[in-house]
Amino acid sequence: TSEPSTFWGGQFLLSPPVVCALMASSRAGSRILRRLGHASAALESSAAPQLARQVTTRIPTAHGTFDVAAYSWSEDAEPKDHLALVHGDVRALAQRGPVLCRVHSECLTGEVLGSRLCDCGEQLDRSMAQVAAQGGGVVLYLRQEGRGIGLVEKLKAYNLQRQGYDTVEANRLLGHGDDEREFAVAAAMLEDLGVPSVRLITNNPLKIEELNKHGVNVTERVPLLPLDVSEHNAGYLFTKAERMGHMLPEAGAAQANPP
Repeated sequence: TSEPSTFWGGQFLLSPPVVCALMASSRAGSRILRRLGHASAALESSAAPQLARQVTTRIPTAHGTFDVAAYSWSEDAEPKDHLALVHGDVRALAQRGPVLCRVHSECLTGEVLGSRLCDCGEQLDRSMAQVAAQGGGVVLYLRQEGRGIGLVEKLKAYNLQRQGYDTVEANRLLGHGDDEREFAVAAAMLEDLGVPSVRLITNNPLKIEELNKHGVNVTERVPLLPLDVSEHNAGYLFTKAERMGHMLPEAGAAQANPP
């Protein structure tokens, strides 16, 4: 009987039969692993996006008390916490009809720093006030800064806007789309909250189209026209109306007759 291995020169040398057996098993194992890998990749690609509610708490605000639910979304390239600000018993409200809802995207510069280059801070504040005044509703706060391009890229876009480019041109020069947000996560959050039908606070027809596409019945658009139009944001509002289809009839007048 041949020895399975020989010790020579400080190393074990495997005999040819053992080497062949190992190579055969290795090749078979590699094929199995490859097949398992392909199957796993196929399952991952076909799996539905996953929404997970991480926590719910209650906070008092200037507009009343809101329950705040934080969600994670499997489709995010980087981990983010999307929020649902819920006022009142929206499940009960949904049984009676469409629920007042705002789908809002994060804007640190406008909401935290008070930048007047946009109307985002005003939109968030007024949406919460409207929901509270109605006795119930939802404000979804999506972590999609800068229409989905992120804070750093948005600040770069601001520099380009200072050179005379509008918000759409600036995004394109940086290699981004006009609007890179996606709203499947908003639809999933509304489903989790038991809200199948909404009256949507928005000036943006794209949001209506996207929510409808993802299974949310938008029965009415509730306008949210800007109150604070200034020399700083008139051009931005005009671009949103003229180039992105936002329903802002006064944006043209503000551009023609800046404050």
